[in-house]
Amino acid sequence: LWDERLLEDESLVVLSRWTPVSVLREKQRDMDILVRVLTVLDTKKSNYSVDAVRVVMKLLEGGKDTLVRTHVSKIVRVLIRSARTGTREEEREIAVRCLEIMSELVPYHVLHPHKRDVLRGLKYVLDDRKRMVRRRAVRCVNRWEVLK
Repeated sequence: LWDERLLEDESLVVLSRWTPVSVLREKQRDMDILVRVLTVLDTKKSNYSVDAVRVVMKLLEGGKDTLVRTHVSKIVRVLIRSARTGTREEEREIAVRCLEIMSELVPYHVLHPHKRDVLRGLKYVLDDRKRMVRRRAVRCVNRWEVLK
């Protein structure tokens, strides 16, 4: 049963990656999609983690901070884990970019409780083996350090 649910969530991730943001935002579908995408990212055996991170970035760039406010702790936890332990460079870089977008989009009082966790988690990403990931992590750490 759990594997069937994971397959459904993974197929939703693949479809959502190629769907325009305007369609994803219709009738509050974005909240359900975000929860299911985070479920895919939370499983370690998923082959669609890069697509899932891309969908999270697409939903974050859409600009609604109410979407992020309701699930901020889970989003931060999953993105930090993807940035630290992602298997592909692209996944790690996009996860760090999502954290950077969150620092711009979400108000300070919502993000402040998670600031220490993000900075601690990105400390490991600053020593990544790929240069692009390290550069993105430096920008993200700077944004979170001066968070106001």
